[in-house]
Amino acid sequence: MRVALYPRVSGHEQEDNYSIPEQIERMKKYCESRDWMVYKIYTDSVQTGATMDRPGLQSMIKDIENGKIDMVLVYKLDRLSRSQKDTLYLIEDVFDKHDVGFTSMTENFDTSSPFGKAVLGVLAVFAQLERDKITERTTMGKKARAAEGKWHGSKWVPIGYNYENGLLQVNEYEKMQILEIADLFLKRTPVRTIATMMTEKGYKHKYGEWEAKTIRRVLSNPVNLGLIKDGDKLYPGLHDAIIEEQVYDEIQVVMKERAEKHGTNARPHKSLLAGFLYCKHCKGRYARQGNGDGKYYYSCYSRNKSQKKMIKDPNCKNKNYRAEELDLMIYHELSKLAIDPEYVEHVRQNKPKHDVNEKIKSITSEIEKIDSQISKMMDLYALGSIDMDVISTKVSDLNKTKASLQKELDSLDVPEADEMTTEEIQSIASMMNDKSLTLQDKRNIIQSLIYYIEIDNDDILIHWKF
Repeated sequence: MRVALYPRVSGHEQEDNYSIPEQIERMKKYCESRDWMVYKIYTDSVQTGATMDRPGLQSMIKDIENGKIDMVLVYKLDRLSRSQKDTLYLIEDVFDKHDVGFTSMTENFDTSSPFGKAVLGVLAVFAQLERDKITERTTMGKKARAAEGKWHGSKWVPIGYNYENGLLQVNEYEKMQILEIADLFLKRTPVRTIATMMTEKGYKHKYGEWEAKTIRRVLSNPVNLGLIKDGDKLYPGLHDAIIEEQVYDEIQVVMKERAEKHGTNARPHKSLLAGFLYCKHCKGRYARQGNGDGKYYYSCYSRNKSQKKMIKDPNCKNKNYRAEELDLMIYHELSKLAIDPEYVEHVRQNKPKHDVNEKIKSITSEIEKIDSQISKMMDLYALGSIDMDVISTKVSDLNKTKASLQKELDSLDVPEADEMTTEEIQSIASMMNDKSLTLQDKRNIIQSLIYYIEIDNDDILIHWKF
């Protein structure tokens, strides 16, 4: 009997009887008493039990799939996972599938017997319950701190402040920058221009150089008004305000005006993911198209060649996707965010690298080309080389394309969700389940959490904003 030992300790359980060396010693003696051979010891120290993205666990699964293991032994069931769903998945879809037994040493059962399988289900429920209790305690702790006027203490300390001794303290250097930005913004200086001006002056904040999205995020953050936000509630903070209330209110009015102005340019979309999808191969965009049998597909413009001006590579063969299938994939990802705070953190740590600035440059270049084409057409009309009827049609088409590109540009140049709490991200994601939402409402939710989505044949890469 080749046995895999899987000891693990989580960060909040450091008692001796939970230590990895202690678990290993006891499990080895357990194997000796049953004449089992220890094949390998797989460890994951101070890692969450709510996710299966653990190197030791993944290595063990790989060896199971390769037929190297007959039995998995853990010290305690929740060492395997605190997620009921993940536990049952491992037992039924990994261990049982490859005829591998599972034994918990302290709970004294194994899956080779019907009784063991029945006990497993009960224990998995309690493991899930404990995880829910931990999450609840964490959430309540954050709510209590907010009600007391204290920052929740996440790693994303607001720009303008330092986090010292459990409280926010004004960072005078960043405060000076924020006040200058606020003044420029109220003078109707474009946000991108403000970012350029700050960079040229050599100004930086704790997370790097100023960008348009960062400026919008800072100017809309109620922390700078001396408040602490928890969900939809605001509490008076124990920290000093950076922006005066009157100035803050004026800033929000201007931001709303600009948002409404940009929101009127684009035509309503007929598909959930239009404008979000890009081809990983040719860097072109994906469009939703019907095939005549009532089914719709997302396909690369370069491949379908429906619009010559949208073709980036005529030889692109990137995969088409049924629209409803890809829509459901994104729904599924948002649902996972809504119900699992551990998954939110997993996304934070493993999101694909991207360069939004390069995409902004690319779209800006396309807009400039359209402006140049319109200008040339007007020159031809002035010379009498083209009729007004012809130019009107072509200019109208170009302006529609430009409006679409401008809308896309505006969607990229919005505040990141970097400084949003996990609870805020979950709250936004959970809104997708509201059956009263319009298609545009759902697109707005996606836009608040996702920059864009890349399709690489069978791989779907979501570029998150947090």
